[in-house]
Amino acid sequence: MKNIAFAFGVWAAVCAAPAASIGETRFAPRGTDDRTAEVLAAVKSGATLRFEKGEYHFRSPSKIEYSISNHDNPGSHRVFLPVTNVVDFAIAGEGARFVFHGDGVGMTLMDSRRVSVKGVSFDWARPAFSEARVAKTAKDGVVLRFDSSIFPMSIERGKLFATGDGRKIQARLVSFFDGKTMQPIIGRRQIARAD
Repeated sequence: MKNIAFAFGVWAAVCAAPAASIGETRFAPRGTDDRTAEVLAAVKSGATLRFEKGEYHFRSPSKIEYSISNHDNPGSHRVFLPVTNVVDFAIAGEGARFVFHGDGVGMTLMDSRRVSVKGVSFDWARPAFSEARVAKTAKDGVVLRFDSSIFPMSIERGKLFATGDGRKIQARLVSFFDGKTMQPIIGRRQIARAD
Protein backbone atom coordinates (compact mmCIF):
# COMPACT_ATOMS: atom_id res chain seq x y z
CA MET A 1 0.00 0.00 0.00
CA LYS A 2 1.28 3.45 -0.89
CA ASN A 3 1.83 6.06 1.84
CA ILE A 4 -0.05 9.30 1.29
CA ALA A 5 1.08 12.48 3.01
CA PHE A 6 -1.04 15.52 3.74
CA ALA A 7 1.32 18.43 3.07
CA PHE A 8 0.90 21.98 4.34
CA GLY A 9 1.98 24.47 1.71
CA VAL A 10 2.02 28.21 1.96
CA TRP A 11 -0.27 28.35 4.95
CA ALA A 12 -2.56 25.97 6.73
CA ALA A 13 -4.67 25.70 9.80
CA VAL A 14 -6.21 22.45 10.98
CA CYS A 15 -8.75 22.74 13.75
CA ALA A 16 -9.91 19.78 15.79
CA ALA A 17 -10.66 18.97 19.39
CA PRO A 18 -7.54 19.15 21.56
CA ALA A 19 -5.81 15.82 21.87
CA ALA A 20 -4.64 14.31 25.11
CA SER A 21 -0.94 13.53 25.26
CA ILE A 22 1.78 12.22 27.53
CA GLY A 23 2.96 15.70 28.49
CA GLU A 24 3.58 19.17 27.21
CA THR A 25 6.58 20.93 25.74
CA ARG A 26 6.40 24.74 25.71
CA PHE A 27 8.18 27.01 23.25
CA ALA A 28 8.81 30.74 23.46
CA PRO A 29 9.98 32.93 20.56
CA ARG A 30 13.76 33.31 20.29
CA GLY A 31 14.49 35.80 17.53
CA THR A 32 15.38 34.27 14.20
CA ASP A 33 17.18 31.20 15.64
CA ASP A 34 16.59 27.92 13.77
CA ARG A 35 14.08 25.93 15.84
CA THR A 36 13.86 22.90 13.53
CA ALA A 37 15.89 20.39 15.58
CA GLU A 38 14.28 21.10 18.94
CA VAL A 39 10.75 21.05 17.54
CA LEU A 40 11.41 17.76 15.70
CA ALA A 41 12.78 16.24 18.92
CA ALA A 42 9.64 17.31 20.74
CA VAL A 43 7.44 15.84 17.98
CA LYS A 44 9.18 12.48 18.46
CA SER A 45 8.51 12.63 22.22
CA GLY A 46 4.76 12.58 21.61
CA ALA A 47 4.15 15.55 23.90
CA THR A 48 1.71 18.32 23.12
CA LEU A 49 3.70 21.19 21.65
CA ARG A 50 2.57 24.61 22.89
CA PHE A 51 3.89 27.75 21.16
CA GLU A 52 3.57 31.18 22.73
CA LYS A 53 2.59 34.08 20.49
CA GLY A 54 5.44 35.14 18.20
CA GLU A 55 7.60 33.95 15.30
CA TYR A 56 9.41 30.61 15.11
CA HIS A 57 11.96 30.16 12.33
CA PHE A 58 12.73 26.88 10.56
CA ARG A 59 15.86 26.79 8.39
CA SER A 60 16.82 23.10 8.17
CA PRO A 61 14.48 20.83 6.23
CA SER A 62 14.65 17.20 7.29
CA LYS A 63 16.10 14.54 5.01
CA ILE A 64 12.60 13.20 4.39
CA GLU A 65 11.40 13.91 0.85
CA TYR A 66 8.00 13.56 -0.76
CA SER A 67 6.78 13.78 -4.33
CA ILE A 68 3.60 15.82 -4.35
CA SER A 69 1.24 15.16 -7.22
CA ASN A 70 -1.30 17.98 -6.93
CA HIS A 71 0.79 20.83 -8.35
CA ASP A 72 3.16 21.69 -11.17
CA ASN A 73 6.45 21.55 -9.23
CA PRO A 74 7.86 18.16 -10.20
CA GLY A 75 10.44 16.27 -8.22
CA SER A 76 10.92 15.58 -4.56
CA HIS A 77 10.43 18.17 -1.85
CA ARG A 78 12.11 18.12 1.55
CA VAL A 79 9.94 18.67 4.63
CA PHE A 80 10.79 20.96 7.53
CA LEU A 81 8.45 19.35 10.11
CA PRO A 82 7.43 15.79 9.25
CA VAL A 83 4.84 14.54 11.76
CA THR A 84 4.55 10.78 11.29
CA ASN A 85 3.25 7.84 13.27
CA VAL A 86 1.77 9.86 16.14
CA VAL A 87 -1.51 9.31 17.97
CA ASP A 88 -3.31 11.80 20.21
CA PHE A 89 -0.87 14.56 19.34
CA ALA A 90 -1.37 18.35 19.35
CA ILE A 91 0.41 21.46 18.19
CA ALA A 92 -1.24 24.32 20.06
CA GLY A 93 -0.32 27.85 19.14
CA GLU A 94 -1.30 30.98 20.96
CA GLY A 95 -0.96 33.10 17.83
CA ALA A 96 2.34 31.55 16.74
CA ARG A 97 3.74 32.15 13.25
CA PHE A 98 6.00 29.51 11.72
CA VAL A 99 8.41 31.07 9.20
CA PHE A 100 10.20 28.68 6.84
CA HIS A 101 13.47 29.61 5.09
CA GLY A 102 14.48 28.14 1.73
CA ASP A 103 12.84 25.39 -0.26
CA GLY A 104 10.68 22.74 1.31
CA VAL A 105 7.21 21.81 2.47
CA GLY A 106 6.39 23.32 5.84
CA MET A 107 4.77 20.33 7.55
CA THR A 108 3.39 16.91 6.72
CA LEU A 109 1.00 14.74 8.67
CA MET A 110 1.33 11.08 7.75
CA ASP A 111 0.26 7.74 9.22
CA SER A 112 -1.13 9.50 12.30
CA ARG A 113 -4.44 9.60 14.17
CA ARG A 114 -6.24 12.18 16.28
CA VAL A 115 -3.86 15.05 15.51
CA SER A 116 -4.75 18.67 16.26
CA VAL A 117 -2.94 21.72 14.84
CA LYS A 118 -4.43 25.08 15.79
CA GLY A 119 -3.45 28.64 16.57
CA VAL A 120 -0.46 28.51 14.19
CA SER A 121 0.04 30.24 10.82
CA PHE A 122 2.55 29.12 8.19
CA ASP A 123 4.61 31.48 6.05
CA TRP A 124 7.89 31.65 4.12
CA ALA A 125 10.59 34.29 4.59
CA ARG A 126 10.90 34.48 0.80
CA PRO A 127 7.59 33.52 -0.86
CA ALA A 128 7.67 30.85 -3.55
CA PHE A 129 6.02 33.28 -5.96
CA SER A 130 6.97 36.81 -7.00
CA GLU A 131 4.72 39.79 -7.62
CA ALA A 132 5.47 42.58 -10.06
CA ARG A 133 3.71 45.46 -11.73
CA VAL A 134 3.84 45.86 -15.49
CA ALA A 135 5.68 49.17 -15.88
CA LYS A 136 5.83 49.21 -19.69
CA THR A 137 4.82 47.03 -22.61
CA ALA A 138 6.49 46.81 -26.01
CA LYS A 139 6.50 44.55 -29.08
CA ASP A 140 9.56 42.65 -27.83
CA GLY A 141 8.45 42.20 -24.20
CA VAL A 142 7.45 43.92 -20.99
CA VAL A 143 9.22 45.82 -18.23
CA LEU A 144 8.33 44.47 -14.80
CA ARG A 145 8.80 46.33 -11.52
CA PHE A 146 9.44 44.14 -8.43
CA ASP A 147 9.63 45.22 -4.78
CA SER A 148 13.15 43.86 -4.27
CA SER A 149 12.86 43.92 -0.46
CA ILE A 150 10.16 41.21 -0.71
CA PHE A 151 10.82 39.66 -4.11
CA PRO A 152 14.54 39.81 -4.98
CA MET A 153 15.20 38.83 -8.59
CA SER A 154 18.15 38.41 -10.94
CA ILE A 155 18.62 38.01 -14.67
CA GLU A 156 21.24 35.57 -15.95
CA ARG A 157 21.81 34.79 -19.63
CA GLY A 158 18.44 36.36 -20.44
CA LYS A 159 16.54 34.26 -17.88
CA LEU A 160 14.64 35.65 -14.88
CA PHE A 161 15.33 34.08 -11.46
CA ALA A 162 13.65 34.52 -8.08
CA THR A 163 16.44 34.77 -5.50
CA GLY A 164 16.92 35.42 -1.80
CA ASP A 165 16.92 33.37 1.41
CA GLY A 166 18.94 30.55 -0.15
CA ARG A 167 16.73 30.25 -3.20
CA LYS A 168 17.41 30.58 -6.90
CA ILE A 169 14.41 29.50 -8.94
CA GLN A 170 13.91 30.21 -12.62
CA ALA A 171 10.59 31.91 -13.34
CA ARG A 172 8.46 29.52 -15.38
CA LEU A 173 4.91 30.84 -15.49
CA VAL A 174 3.36 34.28 -15.30
CA SER A 175 -0.25 35.01 -14.34
CA PHE A 176 -1.83 38.40 -14.97
CA PHE A 177 -4.17 40.22 -12.59
CA ASP A 178 -6.15 43.42 -13.00
CA GLY A 179 -4.27 46.23 -11.18
CA LYS A 180 -7.48 47.73 -9.75
CA THR A 181 -9.62 44.72 -8.84
CA MET A 182 -6.71 42.27 -8.25
CA GLN A 183 -8.83 39.65 -10.05
CA PRO A 184 -7.23 37.26 -12.57
CA ILE A 185 -7.44 38.42 -16.18
CA ILE A 186 -9.24 35.57 -17.90
CA GLY A 187 -8.31 34.65 -21.43
CA ARG A 188 -5.70 32.82 -23.41
CA ARG A 189 -2.91 35.24 -22.36
CA GLN A 190 -3.62 34.91 -18.63
CA ILE A 191 -0.78 32.44 -18.14
CA ALA A 192 2.39 32.72 -20.17
CA ARG A 193 5.65 30.84 -20.12
CA ALA A 194 8.41 32.99 -18.66
CA ASP A 195 11.21 31.49 -20.74
